[in-house]
Amino acid sequence: MAAGGWSQRNIRAIKAAVYIMGVLIVIGMVALVAAIIIKAERGKTAAAGLGDLKLAVPAGASITGSHLDGDRLIIDIASPQGGEVVIVDVRKGKVLGRVKLTPAAK
Repeated sequence: MAAGGWSQRNIRAIKAAVYIMGVLIVIGMVALVAAIIIKAERGKTAAAGLGDLKLAVPAGASITGSHLDGDRLIIDIASPQGGEVVIVDVRKGKVLGRVKLTPAAK
């Protein structure tokens, strides 16, 4: 028996567990850093991939807002004919859809 009532077998088991947990922490940190780098690279290609996009809007229309959600650009347009929301895929540079807002019938 070793000091403190611990047997050599128990001490070896605890040391092995500590070494294994240390290796798992290192592997986890490497995976975390790799994931951050991959996400950062995807963000660069998404912004660079848009290029020129011609978006037809009604006469007298103005853009009232826009925001980026992942690789989707959402553009809010106000015009005398009514509001419209345009969804653009920034990776492909294509309009995915338009939502035209019209007054509800009474």
